[in-house]
Amino acid sequence: MIPLSEAQIGKYRIVSVVGGFGFQQRLKILGLKVGSVVEVTTVHPMGGPVVLNIDDRQIAIGRGMASKIFVEPVEK
Repeated sequence: MIPLSEAQIGKYRIVSVVGGFGFQQRLKILGLKVGSVVEVTTVHPMGGPVVLNIDDRQIAIGRGMASKIFVEPVEK
């Protein structure tokens, strides 16, 4: 289990989210909830946002948010 902010390009399953009610609600609006599978498509080397594909949408989240989302790799 690693923070999403440290993930490389590939598919991951969200296993845990650390944060308060408001933070978790914000993630649910974006479609990021425990059990969801996301694909990391872009990782900026200098600390920029993490770009994800989820449910045929592309979203970008900041490193601070990504560091509170814990994921595990999805077997191919």
